[in-house]
Amino acid sequence: MNGHDPYEDVPPIDVEPLPSDLEDVAPGDPSRDEPKLYYSSVHKFVEEFLTQIYDRSLGTGLNWCSEWWKHTEAVFYLTALWHSWEGLRASGELTAMATWSVQYLYPIMDRLMSENGPFKGCQPDLGHRKGEHKEESAPHPGRVLPTTPPPPGLVDERR
Repeated sequence: MNGHDPYEDVPPIDVEPLPSDLEDVAPGDPSRDEPKLYYSSVHKFVEEFLTQIYDRSLGTGLNWCSEWWKHTEAVFYLTALWHSWEGLRASGELTAMATWSVQYLYPIMDRLMSENGPFKGCQPDLGHRKGEHKEESAPHPGRVLPTTPPPPGLVDERR
């Protein structure tokens, strides 16, 4: 890596400990709000984080689709990655990102981008199922997985 820590601007969320007596907390108590998400949607997570840190050459048995949001299986996997990342980040544990990488990132991305995965037949820079990957797409330009924004209203943003 170039020495830049991709997590330096991502502070852990302070999570309130659970009260010892759960009967003292009324349902919907505003003081028990869930921690704020760092990324407001799976699209933001993929665009602003995942594609920036996941560095793989494409076209050599690894496939990617810039219109990943058109693939139900990919949306499921990437949402699982996003939720697991948010949960582990919120834990504040020093080993959280290593745990996330080994237990979630690598196995999910290996399956997602596999030769016979949901992106089979997609071109990473031209979108959804346009044929086989072209030689010039491997490695991908700028070493960032290309993405195409989803249509407005498709992504449910959370705050």
